[in-house]
Amino acid sequence: MIEILADYQRESLAFDELCKPTAKQFILFYEAGSGYGKTALLRNCSRRIPGDMMQIAFNCKERAITIAEFFSRTVNKLGWEGLSEFNERVLSLYRDVSVNVHDLVQKGDLNRIEIALSAESKEDRENRRTMLTEAWFRDVKNLQNRLLIMVDTFENANSEVAEWVCGSFLPRVPDTPQLRVLIAGQKTPEPHNIEWGDCCQHYYLSGIKEAHEWIPVVEAMERHIAYHDPIVYLAGICHAFEGKPSEIIKAIERLPKKKEQI
Repeated sequence: MIEILADYQRESLAFDELCKPTAKQFILFYEAGSGYGKTALLRNCSRRIPGDMMQIAFNCKERAITIAEFFSRTVNKLGWEGLSEFNERVLSLYRDVSVNVHDLVQKGDLNRIEIALSAESKEDRENRRTMLTEAWFRDVKNLQNRLLIMVDTFENANSEVAEWVCGSFLPRVPDTPQLRVLIAGQKTPEPHNIEWGDCCQHYYLSGIKEAHEWIPVVEAMERHIAYHDPIVYLAGICHAFEGKPSEIIKAIERLPKKKEQI
């Protein structure tokens, strides 16, 4: 399917505000059902990120996204030198881990972090996650540039990741001025949470029902509307599909191309 963004100007402006150094709210949620343009909006946001802002993106559709994977990708982006306290904590937990590390094949940052997070009891694993999370946030507070974490398809996050995001990660964001978080999905964390609600904006993408918003899309797709009033024609499509972008795009794609007109 062709990816052209129609409207969602309010949501795009909210993202622009999120990225500013003077932002008052550091968390933004985009919630939308399948086919309502969430992916197109996110990619548009990625193209609007200021040059002085770093970005790390995660798609929870990939089942490989774990807490260790999250930390590993941030290390890849920022380097161990940029996460010095986190590095020290990983090393200390790595040395204290109860498994025999000599029997494990060491294969890079992800493996080191997985070992540091490992423990026999659930309580010990939670304590290790908390220690690493606290160290990570202390490092992020000292970054010279702002950091944007983008998470897509949050509804597919495994239970451990979802619990960590809501219980450990998001509550620390309001006290971390260098960090911005954008989470999107058919389901997002509860935006009115007492721990981060005042620092969060939530938008539900309900479709694009205004016919005039689709005129630029028709032109970009080089389609021809053989009707005396294109707005009236598009209004009928918007009404029929209740503003659902994926279905409206398909209807526009079925229109004849301009070059096919005589």
